[in-house]
This record gives sequence, structure tokens and C-alpha cells, in this order.
Amino acid sequence: MEHSKLRGDIDVVRSYGEAHPDAWVDLWIENEPSVRIVALFADNDVDEHEATLRGLVTHPEQLEVHRSDRYARTYLDSIAAEVRRMATITDRGSFRSWGIGAGKLNIVVRASRRDLAQRLLDTYGDAVKLRVGFLSYPDPTMIDTHVPQHRQPAPEQPPLLAADQVQVSVDEGLEVQAGGHLGTVLHVHNVGTQEIVVLTNGAVTAAIVDPRTGSVVGGYEFAQHMPGIEFRIPPGDIVDIPLLVGTASTDPLLGYCVPPGRWAIEVSLNLQDRGIFRTPLLHIEVIV
Repeated sequence: MEHSKLRGDIDVVRSYGEAHPDAWVDLWIENEPSVRIVALFADNDVDEHEATLRGLVTHPEQLEVHRSDRYARTYLDSIAAEVRRMATITDRGSFRSWGIGAGKLNIVVRASRRDLAQRLLDTYGDAVKLRVGFLSYPDPTMIDTHVPQHRQPAPEQPPLLAADQVQVSVDEGLEVQAGGHLGTVLHVHNVGTQEIVVLTNGAVTAAIVDPRTGSVVGGYEFAQHMPGIEFRIPPGDIVDIPLLVGTASTDPLLGYCVPPGRWAIEVSLNLQDRGIFRTPLLHIEVIV
């Protein structure tokens, strides 16, 4: 409700900023300790900008205006255009996303392209905020200080599939290259007495797990936009469902890619009218 209330003020602040391109940096909503608009300007006239904006918005008590030592929007837009051009001449999939936020150009490259991240850092310096796979670059342990941090409880794991209802397997000798990803299939065997329906977006996605601890250490890093597809499995039948396996690390101690070695994968299956269940651990080898 608070966000909806501020929607008009957001448009006012953005329009004002765009009318001052040499000073305008960015705006965003912060939720803690209270919901408010934060606007950044990169010149010395911040007090003047703030006074003007407070007279224009409906909720001035929920507006903060700050001077930024970051770069004006026009400069960030020029970098974004250069990155867009770079993406057209770089190996497909090297860039996952880019966009302006909190006074920087935020760029995400795939987990295997630390070289590309370093080139961007060397070229644009602190005008860019980089992520390689799931982790910040150049420091994979870095936390975004502009986002309020809260200790979240570990999410509850879905229950295991009941082995007397559904059994799953993958092909023997499954391998994936470190830094790469693999398209394969998950064999799903309905050993129960009722039809099961697996809800997917065209495929299911594996998480890479440390088999010694059961902790998730990596996964598939790319967005998926395929439409919903149901896989119906009558009693006694086996159906092959497309399976995506990625090796982008989620553990800074491992680096940006899950290193070579013997690991395991785990898949969450969404069963219609039954809920979400995780598979037993299935072995996979990450190779050089």
C-alpha cells in the first residue's frame, strides 16, 4: 500500500531528474526503517533540488534527496549503450543482464566470464557494479551496503519424494564442465497407483549439492521464460523431463564456479494437487 501511495511521487521525481540530465543520478524505494523515496543528484545544488521536489511531491515526508559522488545518469546511459554494443559482439550468453540502479550500472555476466568482468572493471571503474554468476565481483563475499541487511532464517526444505510413489534417476556418468551448463533429462517413474502431473516451465532445474553436507553450492544461473508445460505420468510409466544443470557457485569459498569434483544434484518437483517435493541426491561429476 505504501508503494502504491508513492507511485505518483516517483513519477514526479523521475520527471524532474530527467529534466536535469547533467545532475540526475537515480532514485529507488527503501523500505527500512520506513518506506521512502531516495533520490540522488551528482552536483552541488542538492539543497535546491530537494526544496523544489518537496514542493512538487504529495508526500514530502517520505522523500530523501542526497548528493552522490557517483555519476550522472547521462554518463551511465552512455556506458549502458557501450555494454549493449559489447554484448552483440561477445559470445552469446556472456552477459546475463545490465541496468542502471542506485547510481551505478549493474552488470551481471555468466559465472565463467571473470575475464569479461575484469575488463569492464578496468574500463569503467566504480561506475559499474559487477556480478559474476550469483556472486559479486571482484569480491565474491561483498554485501550490497545500499540494501538493508536482515538475517533471514534458512528456508525450509521441501519434503523428499515418497519412494513408493515416485522414483527418479539420471543417466549414468552424468558430467558437466565447470563454468558451463548441461541440458539432459530426468527420468521420472510413477510407481504409485494414481496419475501424477509434474508442473514445469518446459524443464526442471537442478541445484548442485555437496553430498557430504547436503548444502546447496551452485545451480543454473540463467533466467527461464518458457510457458508452463505439464508432464502427465500414468501409473507404471516413466517420462523423461528436460533437466537443466548449471555450475554457477552460490558459495564464495568455492569461487565463482563449482570446481571439478564429485558432486550431487537435487531437483524440486512441483506435483499438481500434491505440492513441491525434492528428489534424493543424484550423482554428477563436474569436470575441467
